[in-house]
Amino acid sequence: MKEFNLSTISEIRQQASIVEIISEYVILKNSGRDYRGLCPFHNEKTPSFHVNLEKGIFKCFGCGVGGDVFAFLQKVLGKTFGEVLRDLGARYGISIEQSNQAYTDTAIHYKICQSAMTYYQELLLNPKSGQVANEYLKTRDINHDSCQKFNLGYAPNSYDGLITYLTKYIHVSVLDIEKAGLARQKDGKYYDLFRNRLIIPIINEFGKTIAFGGRDLGTSPVKYLNSPETPIFTKGNNLFGLNLAKEKISYADYVILVEGYLDVILAHQNGFSNTVASLGTALTPRQAKMLFKFTHSRKVYLAFDNDQAGIAAINRGIEIINELVEGIGCDLKILNLPTGKDMADFFLHCDQDLPLKQSKIQQLELALESAPNYLDFGLNLAIKDIDYHNSNGKVQAAQRLIPILAKIKSVIARSEFIKIWANKLLINENDLSQEVRDYQRQSGINQPSSHKIQAITIAKPNLQHSNKKGFYRQAEIVILAYFFTSQDDLVYMKSLLINEIFISMESKIIKQLIDENVTQSKSVDELFALVLDASSRNDVNLKNEVVNVWYKAQEIISQNADMSIMVLDSLKKLIKEQIMQELPKLLLELNNQENSAKIQSIISNLKKIEANELMKANDVNNLLEIYRKIKDMLSFNNQLERLK
Repeated sequence: MKEFNLSTISEIRQQASIVEIISEYVILKNSGRDYRGLCPFHNEKTPSFHVNLEKGIFKCFGCGVGGDVFAFLQKVLGKTFGEVLRDLGARYGISIEQSNQAYTDTAIHYKICQSAMTYYQELLLNPKSGQVANEYLKTRDINHDSCQKFNLGYAPNSYDGLITYLTKYIHVSVLDIEKAGLARQKDGKYYDLFRNRLIIPIINEFGKTIAFGGRDLGTSPVKYLNSPETPIFTKGNNLFGLNLAKEKISYADYVILVEGYLDVILAHQNGFSNTVASLGTALTPRQAKMLFKFTHSRKVYLAFDNDQAGIAAINRGIEIINELVEGIGCDLKILNLPTGKDMADFFLHCDQDLPLKQSKIQQLELALESAPNYLDFGLNLAIKDIDYHNSNGKVQAAQRLIPILAKIKSVIARSEFIKIWANKLLINENDLSQEVRDYQRQSGINQPSSHKIQAITIAKPNLQHSNKKGFYRQAEIVILAYFFTSQDDLVYMKSLLINEIFISMESKIIKQLIDENVTQSKSVDELFALVLDASSRNDVNLKNEVVNVWYKAQEIISQNADMSIMVLDSLKKLIKEQIMQELPKLLLELNNQENSAKIQSIISNLKKIEANELMKANDVNNLLEIYRKIKDMLSFNNQLERLK
């Protein structure tokens, strides 16, 4: 792997908020010092995935995976450390050598999109060239400030105006323009993708222009035309307006999700700047995770049309969000706009429907306050065409409600909704509850699977004679953890000559990294940061072990564990493990008649030491003397090296 400067690694890790980045893939909930969520690396229903913002690390206590922001992206994206480092460097404006052509291409795509946005903006601002677009904007009540805020532009009815501009003034090739999604080819000639359209730039969360939407201003049968997906743009990975909405989302602690560009623009123009759109696609899991990224309460309002397509989009959004927040919870509501139309139509056409002296903003605020929970919405929607005041209607309504009620995860919530709807339908609550349980059993809904029960029934290892890696690794982690519990503990641990007592390669490397960085650090926190950065030069598994060590240190601190007992016990386990690993080698040597007697003597003495001296040792220094004796006994055969 290419060596990267440690100062560069450290700078990027400090700039890259691990909570912000992981929130793009996992819905996190603040829980004390950590954030928690459902692990993306294994299936689980109860959150065991922890992210520590202060240290910049993550750890899953279910599957054991852990690391820093680099390790997370390596695992979730399947990229190398160098690729992740360059990606984050580009994202946060930190210079890293661009040796890979793919990164050069990405930079060109960003440059083309940014330059195209400038080109379109200048044409809209020109009274002559932008006349058609500006007239349309007036009909949609979009003001000058909104045009500037959203960087709106105009694509002229020209065959290759943009291509000519970019090739002449930006000096990029037409092939690169095509790859960036702004040109197409026909009969060997290239032409502009967008022509005679209002241009709406799609800007990612970090302020980079990545694509465009174009609203037809002529007679094209295609009302809206979007950029194709490119190396820098995937529709399902972005939310329109998030770059402008994220601060207001954090402040208001809720987000409004709408369907289209103009819905977002007019919502922002009228003060609801915590509004975003899903770029014309059905809500994707990645987009759903982005919705929760800036909200502590995880409150989301879905505001789509009340037509069939809008209802389908709402149901899909409910399904996606409900799956993602299982075990974490959210406050998902359905926004019923007074006009029954989309957000843009609400702001444009609802004046005549408003009560006297009530503004559009007040009306929308009232709609937000009265928005039903997604379960209420779904249950009411399911029976809206049924007259449940007669016997047949009650049966039909119950049959539609039972599948929805059965899918409610929370037992308390499910019981409450069963009670409410039994009263509403005037049917027996126990009967409805039984029908729901029968449906769950028949459909396998909310039923525990046998493999999950078995997964938590783990036999304890035999601590008396175990050569399993997990057994001695825990002992190694405890010893290493004491280098990070306090400055006094660090000084004491440094005084012990224990480098060769470690068995696993991971622990040996971590101890080496501690030794290399301890003189440069002024505190155990600073030492941990240096070791974590230095471990980036190795594989992801090593970084996972560094994180395990840190979490063990925090556990020790919280439990106020007795250091002398913990270290003594862990050292005994490691020494015993080394004896157990060496005995089979010695037994093989018994076939050698020349050394047979000596080896038998060594084996006998080792067993005596293990049974007597080793177990009775009650002082670390005394224990290390015993360890040196064991090393000396085995040194004739070069089984172990002497302690330095």
